Amino acid sequence: MYNGILSEKNREKFSHDGYIYVMDKPSADGEKIFWRCDTRGTTGCSGRIHTTSDEERSFLKLVTMHSCSGLGNPARVGVQKAMSMIRQRGASTMEKPAQIRAAAVQNLPLAILTFSNPRCRTNFPRSLNNFPRPRNNSPH
Repeated sequence: MYNGILSEKNREKFSHDGYIYVMDKPSADGEKIFWRCDTRGTTGCSGRIHTTSDEERSFLKLVTMHSCSGLGNPARVGVQKAMSMIRQRGASTMEKPAQIRAAAVQNLPLAILTFSNPRCRTNFPRSLNNFPRPRNNSPH
């Protein structure tokens, strides 16, 4: 089932078994979507899956095993979901960043709050300040 993760560039992501995938391309007949591991650029991981192309994005099969790690990381998936929700809320409401951050952090489990990515320069709580603000489309 689709999990609602969006990237920083507003592209769809999919999580399955603790791994996160970015959309590669749809199949020629349009019935499947091909996904690749989101760490492909940094680790060269060859993990790939297929899902259905409907709204549910049901998992079909694991095409290629992951070379980035032996096990998925559910905490990383939780962080991605939380950051996606924060970005969406920051872009759609006029709430202050502190309010959005407090509401998001309030419901997160401890495993996600203490998650630290060694390849990332900032950790989760610090990177909560970096989300887009809504644009003011009013005429001047």
